[in-house]
Amino acid sequence: MKNSPRSGSEGIPFPGEDVVSFLLSYIGETDDIVTVKDRNLTILYLNSAGAAFLGVSQEEGKGRRCFELLGRQEPCSGCLSAPAAETGRFQLREVFIPERDAWFEVKSRPVRNADGETVALVEVHRDCSERKRAKEKLVGAMSELEAKNRELEEERKRAEGLAEEAGRAENVKSAFLANMSHEIRTPLNGILGMTDLLLDSPLPKEQEECAETIRRSAEHLLSLVDEILDLSKLEAGKLVLESVPFDLREMVEDLVTETAVRGAGKGLDTAFSVDPSVPSVLQGDPVRTRQILGNLLGNAVKFTLSGEVRLDVSPVDSGIKGLVLRFSVSDTGIGVPENAAGTLFQPFSQGDPSMTRRFGGTGLGLSICRRLVEAMGGSLGMTPRSGGGSVFWCELPFGRVPFGEAEDLPVDQHLMGLPVVLAGGGASWQAEASGLAGKWLCSVRSADSPEDLRNLLEKRFGRDGEGRCAVFIDRDLLRKEAAWAPTRLPADLRRGALFFSVDPPGTFPETGYLLREGLAGRISAPIRRGPFREAVLSAAETDRGKGQGSPGGSEQTGSSRSALLPARVLIADDSRVNRMVAERMLQKLGCSVTGAADGEEALRILETERFDIVLMDVQMPGKDGLDVTSALRSPEWTGCNGSVPVIAMTAHALPGDREKCLAAGMDDYLPKPVRFRDLEEKLSIHLSRRRPEQSDAPAEGIDGVYCREEAVRRLNIEGEELDALAGEYLEDALEILDRMADAEERGDGKAAAEAAHTLKGMSANIGAERVRAAAWRAEKSWREDGNGAPMAEVLRTELRNFGNVLGRVRERRNRHEDR
Repeated sequence: MKNSPRSGSEGIPFPGEDVVSFLLSYIGETDDIVTVKDRNLTILYLNSAGAAFLGVSQEEGKGRRCFELLGRQEPCSGCLSAPAAETGRFQLREVFIPERDAWFEVKSRPVRNADGETVALVEVHRDCSERKRAKEKLVGAMSELEAKNRELEEERKRAEGLAEEAGRAENVKSAFLANMSHEIRTPLNGILGMTDLLLDSPLPKEQEECAETIRRSAEHLLSLVDEILDLSKLEAGKLVLESVPFDLREMVEDLVTETAVRGAGKGLDTAFSVDPSVPSVLQGDPVRTRQILGNLLGNAVKFTLSGEVRLDVSPVDSGIKGLVLRFSVSDTGIGVPENAAGTLFQPFSQGDPSMTRRFGGTGLGLSICRRLVEAMGGSLGMTPRSGGGSVFWCELPFGRVPFGEAEDLPVDQHLMGLPVVLAGGGASWQAEASGLAGKWLCSVRSADSPEDLRNLLEKRFGRDGEGRCAVFIDRDLLRKEAAWAPTRLPADLRRGALFFSVDPPGTFPETGYLLREGLAGRISAPIRRGPFREAVLSAAETDRGKGQGSPGGSEQTGSSRSALLPARVLIADDSRVNRMVAERMLQKLGCSVTGAADGEEALRILETERFDIVLMDVQMPGKDGLDVTSALRSPEWTGCNGSVPVIAMTAHALPGDREKCLAAGMDDYLPKPVRFRDLEEKLSIHLSRRRPEQSDAPAEGIDGVYCREEAVRRLNIEGEELDALAGEYLEDALEILDRMADAEERGDGKAAAEAAHTLKGMSANIGAERVRAAAWRAEKSWREDGNGAPMAEVLRTELRNFGNVLGRVRERRNRHEDR
């Protein structure tokens, strides 16, 4: 650094401003603490952030030493200014300042004169407390995980010993697995949740790699726990299969889409086909079917380094009441050695022992799949694939469902004969799209070049020149050759046609890209029936068409789903870490969060405060989550939130746990560890059922004081009419309250209870929930005890609150009408 910077505006991009003045103004406003000191550590300059931190003005800080301003007698033990002054070298260290309970990344840089002597020091403090504390929590969670791992190993050995000694081994193991599953999932919930949040924050590359390693290790441990649980249930013969109607095609599409996203990272192509004769809806066990196919597809991706993974579904045997389907998962992977085929489906076995070291895994997956398939009355096997790779297949029986094959019938008349042009460049999605469009009686054509596309568009016009058409172009073709872009086509060829891009899995182009390329929307490969049908229909029906460049026909993305999420959420969990993790996730979704440490506290909060959804831990001290939910759903419940959606958020993962939660009145089940995407999906499902609020409508009272929107829906009247009724209610309620107060003074319990009963009914009708709850308590007290506690003043306070909220509602409505 030079003694005096050159001043003036020549060659400087800051007209009329001295460079030093500009830099000082910038430093003065930065959030970092910046100080300039002499060799004796006396402050020569202090920016506004530093002055605020030390509790002085910038002028008061000059001429003082920073440790004195902190109330110390001597320089801080970790001070970097002294070594920087002594050595003349740059210093960097993280320092904890206990007076402010904060960690800082401190940089101290010496300033030399022309003779090379240190004459001053520039020191920058950057607050790193949040990152430091997150790291400490992560280290603590890792220690807890290691301890649980040691416990798991010790318990496993003990369980094996007990199994050898007595025939009570199965009972011992079942109890052990239940406890260990709960105990391991609880810290895993904290580890995975905090790691996800940590990875979502800016991190140095080295720390990001460490956090990613922790996440992968925790997920591996979780999968191991799940596999051991499944194996135990199968060995004990306690596996319970269900038989319910489910959409097979939707399941296959979901699985193949998930597989495609994972395979895209390795450059794999993922494809599938479902024979047209296979009904969409079948009777069977969707959970176990998905588990089997998910394992086979997961293995295919794991052991395939390049090429393709494919799932084909076809009928093997068909009858009036049921049919047998064959699911074939083929890949171009490393294959299976002939000498390993015999042990392939045994527990803890892989085709080649070296695979465990190279690809990971426990060798339990195929063993579990085989037992599941056999329990379902099917068969599982493997055949080598010519040209390399392998084909794993399973045959499973399913029942027929009335009209299960009629989902696309009758064919929409708008689709019959509609030209559908597929430009896939040989991509695997083209065959599936062709099959679906052909099933809808569309006129399907393929375009192998931009010239083919032009010719097909010219031919599809009728005499009126208004022929409609749907065109699907592979994203790779659009990227590689500009001639495929719809904007390159003449306007007369684009008229009446809608163009869609078919994108690789897991990619979401911006709307601006669609506009620039002249695309009406996009769908993802592998092709899903629903979005593809919507896109074709948008081209077929004039009133559904969106016009070129609009995002119509696009699949729903996470952002549109997240728009449903801002909501009031109650988290009931006795673990502080679990509450903190869930709260951070919910806050990232824009939710307002309230926490309860046990069931009793949750009930107290739920009685008076309104929530859009509740996340409920099952195992809590005192009243557990099942007790709390049963109380909410009970006819005797008189507080708020009687019908609020309740999602079980629990580390229990054994058979029957989900059924117990649903039987208690819960609406859904979210096993720990809770992942951000799973939580977002569950919330979006249940919150989407809320009635959308109008931003310009008068605000509803909070905490159940005036449940205006609910009363409007229930009474089927306008909000303004309800507000008028509420004003009359308030006058009548005060008169009834006066009668109740007189009865209380006379000790006339019967009269007091009757007045409370009348007030309770009026309040329930008008939506004054807190008044109603207080009136119910008053009536209950006088009827049951005969000498209830005086409640008139409590009710008077609640009525006063109701009047205040009603006044604010009217005031806001008036302002809205004035606009």
